[in-house]
Amino acid sequence: ASLQTFVGRAYRRPARVAEIDRLVQIAMNARGEDDPIEVGVQSALQAILASPHFLFKTESDPGETNKPARPLND
Repeated sequence: ASLQTFVGRAYRRPARVAEIDRLVQIAMNARGEDDPIEVGVQSALQAILASPHFLFKTESDPGETNKPARPLND
């Protein structure tokens, strides 16, 4: 739940289920057997902060029905 909240804030939109699943997989794969959970969380946070969804404010696609596209101005 806290990962979903952080992703929503970082991406400036609600997190998608597929995105959360991918980040959980990243966290689980980054941990070794003896590593603490923080190692996996760090990898997931790195993936979030390196994502184009965090680095750039994207305009929604016209095909998306949940948010209308806004034209860019000068």
